Amino acid sequence: MEIYQQPQAQNSNKIVFTIIVLVVVGLLAVIGFKLFRPSSEPQRVQLQTEYVLEGELVTNFPVYLILDEEAKIVSSYKIDYGDNLEQFTTTFDSDKSMVSLFNQYKNYFQNTHWIISNEIVRETSRSLYALQGGAEASLVIIAQEQGSQVTISFVAK
Repeated sequence: MEIYQQPQAQNSNKIVFTIIVLVVVGLLAVIGFKLFRPSSEPQRVQLQTEYVLEGELVTNFPVYLILDEEAKIVSSYKIDYGDNLEQFTTTFDSDKSMVSLFNQYKNYFQNTHWIISNEIVRETSRSLYALQGGAEASLVIIAQEQGSQVTISFVAK
């Protein structure tokens, strides 16, 4: 009887997924805190989520945030929080290295007058959070065996 061991790539994918979930949950928590402060009468908010097929971008995702022209879209969705507040999130695979893409995004945000309010640098991942006017962007880049995987969330208030 053979014992099956998961390849390192599958473990990396689990780590990638966990980091992405944590970033998205964090972004949602910040948005939720700002939007849904306790009032005298609790309000129920009906979130509407729109997913699109793999390889497609959800309508109104800011395409200018995908800096790799050869990106392969893995997933893309929109969450409508009501009151004209929407979050757009897209994940794509890239043949570019994590470090190269991170530097490209960091330069882009700095050169287009975004304020980078948080930056995390790890051996196998990079992330940053940027603000510009009423817009917020969250970026997570995970190193893969070949290239990297990028998740970008964008909210405009």
